[in-house]
Amino acid sequence: MYKDQMIYKIGDLVRVSPKTGSEQKNNIGLVISVNENATIYDVKVRNYVQKFHYSFLRPLSIKNCQGGIK
Repeated sequence: MYKDQMIYKIGDLVRVSPKTGSEQKNNIGLVISVNENATIYDVKVRNYVQKFHYSFLRPLSIKNCQGGIK
């Protein structure tokens, strides 16, 4: 487990890092559910809900993130 894991809560806006090195324009999503270990997040990006590991998520700003650093 990463020491600097951000903990996101339902309703947080996050930026999804693409699996490839390229940046995407519409990669901002809304956290809609979290598993009990806070490692897998269901994120609504555009019209789709996808599961992401926390290492692919970044906060839009530290102020907007309700959680802390684990």
